[in-house]
Order: sequence, then C-alpha cells, then structure tokens
Amino acid sequence: MAPFNLESSTDGTKTAFIDYSLRGIIKGTLSSQVLASHFVGVLCIHKSCFPAWIFILSSALYTVEWVVLHKDSLWIDLVRHLKPDIVILFDVPVSSKVTNVFNTGAPPGISSSIWTNAYLHTLVATNTPRKRLQDPWRMYRIDVLHNEVGGVSDGTFRIFIFSLHTLSGLEPTPQPKRDVSSIIDPTTLGGTVAPPNPQSSMKHPSIRRTACGVLSTFGLFPLLATKQKFLVPSVFSSTKWVHRRLSPHEILHVHDVPLRIIKLLGSADIHKLQRCVDIPFKVLVSVVSPVLRATMNNKTSTPTHGVCITGGDCSLPTNNKLDNLTSSSSTVPVSNAASLKGLVEQEAPHDTSKATKSDDAAIPMYIWDHRISKCPTDIRALNVLRAFFLCWWKRHLTKSFFIWLYSPQGTCCNLKRKNVKDWVVWNRKKKCYGWSTTGQQGYLNFMSLRLKIAREDHSAGLECVVRAANSSWWDWIDGSRPFYWRWPKDYRSQIRDGVVPWLSEVPRRWVQPQLCDRKTKHQVTEKLNKVWNVRRYLERGFVRNLTRFFAVPKGEADIRMVYDSTVAKLNDCLWAPWFAMPTVRTHLRAIGPGSYMADVDIGEMFLNFVMHESLRQYCGVDLSQYFPERR
Repeated sequence: MAPFNLESSTDGTKTAFIDYSLRGIIKGTLSSQVLASHFVGVLCIHKSCFPAWIFILSSALYTVEWVVLHKDSLWIDLVRHLKPDIVILFDVPVSSKVTNVFNTGAPPGISSSIWTNAYLHTLVATNTPRKRLQDPWRMYRIDVLHNEVGGVSDGTFRIFIFSLHTLSGLEPTPQPKRDVSSIIDPTTLGGTVAPPNPQSSMKHPSIRRTACGVLSTFGLFPLLATKQKFLVPSVFSSTKWVHRRLSPHEILHVHDVPLRIIKLLGSADIHKLQRCVDIPFKVLVSVVSPVLRATMNNKTSTPTHGVCITGGDCSLPTNNKLDNLTSSSSTVPVSNAASLKGLVEQEAPHDTSKATKSDDAAIPMYIWDHRISKCPTDIRALNVLRAFFLCWWKRHLTKSFFIWLYSPQGTCCNLKRKNVKDWVVWNRKKKCYGWSTTGQQGYLNFMSLRLKIAREDHSAGLECVVRAANSSWWDWIDGSRPFYWRWPKDYRSQIRDGVVPWLSEVPRRWVQPQLCDRKTKHQVTEKLNKVWNVRRYLERGFVRNLTRFFAVPKGEADIRMVYDSTVAKLNDCLWAPWFAMPTVRTHLRAIGPGSYMADVDIGEMFLNFVMHESLRQYCGVDLSQYFPERR
C-alpha cells in the first residue's frame, strides 16, 4: 500500500495525499480522493452486549465520539484499556453532533432523545425496535451471509438501517471465502484418529462431513450445532490428526473476534464473550463502508483532484480503510496541482517494484542520500558521518562485550582485573611505558586464566567482534554472527552455541557425492566460495552424513542456494517440543480483509545462526566437485 498523509481542510474533509513516485509509479493518471470526516457514536445499552462497533469503526479510520454502555456492563474495563480516548457514557446524550450511530441489539424506543437529535440522520442496529418508527424515518434491511464476507460459518444475519434519507447501494462487498481450517489451532490435543482421505477446499464452502461421520475442517462451521466434533490436524498426534470439539478460542475466531482482544481476556471472560457476541465481526465490518458511503452520497461532497501524467495507465490501489472515499474525481494539469505532495513527474533510476534483487546488485546509496539532500557537498558530508559512526559503533560493540564479560552476568564476574600500574611502569630514559619486573608474566597468567574460565565466551565473542570490525556501513563483508551477550539470559547459550537438537533416532547413512550441474556450476562456485572462503560459514571436519545443495533461480540472472537435509531423513529424526507457529494457518487467524503484509528478505539469515556442534556431523557438505584443488 502506498503511504498516505491526511490533511484537514476548513470544510471538515480530509484529503489523502499519496506518494506514488516512491513506489515506481511515474506514468498515468492518478487521483487523490477526499476522505470525509465521519464522527460516529456507539450504543450498547444492554448489559450483556459486547460493543464490537467500537473496535470496527476505530480500525476503519472513523472517529468514535462516545459510546453509551450499561452501567453494569461487563466490558467497561476492556473498552477503557483498549480505547482510552473514547468517552464512555451511561445514558444517551441529549445533544450530540454525531451524524451516524451504530447500535448493538435493538435500538432505543421511539421516546428516546436519540431520534430527535437534529444532527442524526442514520442509525445502524442489529435488531428492530419494539415499536415501528414514525415518518420521516425509513428502515432498510441487509441480509449478510457470513461466508460471503470472509467468515467460516453458515450463518445469515440481518442488519437494520434507519435513515432520514433514501439510501441505495447497501450491498456488502464480497470477500475471499474461507473454511474452518483457517482458524484451527494445530497444538490443541484431541482423540487420535487415522488420517482422512485427501480433501481440498471447496469453491463454494458448505458444511462438510468426513467418512467417519465427524465434520471436516474444509467446510463451514454450523452455528446451530456448535458442540459437534471436527476432524482436525494436530502436531502432537502420532497420526497428525485428532477429532475434537472446537476450543473456546477457536469459537471466538469463528465469530472473527480480534486476537488482541482474546489475549487480554481470562478463561472466565472468554466464556462470557462467547455468549455476548451474537453477530460475527466480519458481518458488521461488511456493512460499515456501504452505509456511510450511501449516506454521504446524499450530502454535498467536495470534488476530488487528480494529476495527469502522460503515458501509461495506473489505478489507485484498493484500501478497505478508505472505502468511504468519494467516487467523483476530476483531472487537472500538473502545474495546477502543486498542493498534491509526492505526485511529481520524475524518472525512477532504481526499480523498487521488483521484490527480488540479485545478491551482487549495486547498493542504491543515493536513495538514502536523497532523503536528506541532493547537493554533492552534503553527500560527501554524509559519507564522512557514516565513516565516523561506523567506527563509533565498532568501538562500542567491542566495549560492550568486555563490559558484559566482567559483569555479574558474565563468566568472568569472579575474576578480578589487575590494575595496569601493576604490569607496566614509566621508563624515563626511553620516555615510554614498559613491563615491570613481574608485569609481563602477570599479564600472561591473567589472560591464560581468563581463557580457561571463559573459553567459549571468549572464542565466540572474538568472532563476533572480528566480523563486525570488517563490516562496512552497507554490508557484512566478513559475514556475521549473533551478538549473543545482548540476548536474554535464558537464550544466551543457545544463541552462542546453537540450539541443542532432540534426535528421536540416528539419521540414516547418506554419503553420496554431490552432483554438479554444469549449467549453473560457475554461479554455484561463486556462492560457495563466498560462504566458505570469504565469510567462513563452513569449516573442515569429520562428518557422518552428507546433505545436498542445489540452486534455484532468484530474480532474472541470479540464483539462491538451497541446503537440503531431507535426503538423509534428518528432519524426520528431529523432534521439536514446541513451535510458536506450527503451520501457516495459525497466522491466518489474525488476517482478514484490509490486512497488509510485507515480504522482508534479510540476506544470509540462515547462515547467520550457529549450528550446534552435535548436529554438524549429520550436515556435511561435499565441495569436491566445485573445488577439486582443495581436496
């Protein structure tokens, strides 16, 4: 998503200025659109109702002026913790300038002051009032299928809109379909069962049963039969499959409750929330933008502006948070659009649209330089500053290691350091310092004792300091290794020596020589030489098993090295007692429409961490085909 800034105008609207030139978009017709300021209120006057509208509206860039809660509501503390800026009321305000109100449950009765508010023109509710409203209020109904808006249940829900205007275009926007498998936690235990027959997700999901009679996770969740069992994957089962009911956390994921809310609740509050959430969050999300867009179309809107850049074609990226942008736009020349920031016609010398770059590609240093200045004198000054701060960083990194080594947490905490005056004396004739009578021997004894006490720390720390000392501002020329003394105490030894492997059995013997692909031999040789000779990530030693490596294309002219240990079934012999994100589906529980993700490629991250010594014997690499002279 392109970065955007919001600037308020005198008429209360907000204009989104989007810097497309930083994203490689330099040709075409772009439009900056006007984001209307919606100040909304939330009603949740029933004791057991959960004020879901607060979190939905806030995440969509709408300003929630106030929320009316029952004085004995179960969720007052939660709202105060997550939304401290929202005013909490216990009665409907007599006079308020909000134009749109969102209500959980049935709206207030016809005698309530909310209906006589001069500013209010739209009220959205999840139920109907007990008595029919009088003119000029009109009621509209929206039937929303949970699965059509990105949900995993078979429920159909009805939302009611009460408005003083004639509304149109209230249909919710369809979202990618999902099934129950997207909210399953594979670390939850259950009854072990045999693996099911291969299944795939359906194009039009529905409730789906397996051959053994339990429900399949590749279908929808039945809201009318919530206690039925599912056949789900489990990382702790011998067959990797179990049958069980969905856990309370998973039930809340069925109702699309955000993960940050679930994490703040205890077990008792989670069960209360299950009873209080009657309509899934995604159903409510799907009606917010259509309703506010329809109400805004009945008001005078501020025209949008655009920039005409000759040639090409370009469209504005979709953003759910900007769904309430007006649809009208006009095109103006570049010379008349000086107020539109970042929309400047310029050539992009560096292609930032490519996600994959070659390892040997030149570093576009000018991108960082031009963020400050394009003046040659200033750029030379920046190079001087980089050299200075790089030296400062290297010096303080070395200093931090020795400070830690003699600190209470270091291994040499009980080793008393001698004063330099005990080892050296001032030579008046030569006008310099020299060893005292026992100074040199004392220094050697001290260093020998330090190496004996902290051999592992001294060796690892020396390697970290040396690699950092040979680095530049832009690259780790001599490779890298984690600065383990800066890690928490519980993980420090694992980062220094590598994670101790848990082997369930000895891996099978595999000593077949590495094959050589003549098409990519030159590129592979360069990669291996960089890993072995230049950055010293590989070392000679005795091995019991070999692994296999091969090259895959990276970008247009580069390759990426892949080290494969599955040939010796090493992965099958390793047992991990806990893994925070066992499958990608665990991550998908926090993803929904409007979520944005980034692909960050950190170079040589695999080679940066140390492999434990007991595992190295099973991870040998045969380089004889690429370096025959080094056999």
